Amino acid sequence: MSTLPPFARLDASGTSLIFDLRAAAAELVYIGAALPDSENLGALCDAMRRGRHASQPDRPAPRSLLPHAGQGHLAAPAIILQRAGRPLSPDLALAEIRQSSNRLCLIHRDAALGLSVEIDLAIQPCGIIEVSTRLANRSAAPLGLVAIASLSLPLPGWAAHAVRFAGRWSAEMQQQRLPLDQGTIASASYGGRPGFGGGNWIRIESDDAAEQHGDALAAHLAWSGDHALSVDRNADGDATLTMAARLEPGEIMLAPGDTFAAPRALVAVSSTGIA
Repeated sequence: MSTLPPFARLDASGTSLIFDLRAAAAELVYIGAALPDSENLGALCDAMRRGRHASQPDRPAPRSLLPHAGQGHLAAPAIILQRAGRPLSPDLALAEIRQSSNRLCLIHRDAALGLSVEIDLAIQPCGIIEVSTRLANRSAAPLGLVAIASLSLPLPGWAAHAVRFAGRWSAEMQQQRLPLDQGTIASASYGGRPGFGGGNWIRIESDDAAEQHGDALAAHLAWSGDHALSVDRNADGDATLTMAARLEPGEIMLAPGDTFAAPRALVAVSSTGIA
């Protein structure tokens, strides 16, 4: 029987994050300006939960911070693993949470495969949310890491546009504002560093976002090597932002007991425009 609380909230520096934990997953229900201490978390989480529709599984995959194949997620997986050259399908359930005044650590485990993934969220005094992700190989066999997301963030319902920047030499930072239609917006860099084809940062905006009004969320991968970035919107209308260091096949092998720390991701959210 799970000892997890049904909900978790993280509040600091004028920002709140609310998670629904009832499906043994960290489902992000709210990210934004601080909510009242008296907020009814159960009512909020129930109000944000979409009803099932025809052809869905009896237990739809939760919109968690760790989508992966073992739970039947249709979003881009946050983690891809191999063992002895064969793909693994981990089932990393949320097993434990640890919390302090400005920090929430979400601990996921797959006992059968000997894996654990910790996602640590800390709200800095400036309001920036710092996300750190670590994978540990607790098994007796080597583990091949194909990909691990530093950030896999279910986006709020107001997310309507993605703003990214690309360009070329002497014409850098050309802004592109793209509608978040069904499908994928993606960029990646090759050659060992971020390139002109797209930086490792992005802004998500509401339809009415401007300098002083509207909702916006910005994310940056704190990493100077190759990166991969995508925003996926599925057929149900749910959108997910994924940011990761781009790894080459066979680049990361974890011996028994080894841990891999993904680059940090930084997130800022505003309800008063992009300025």
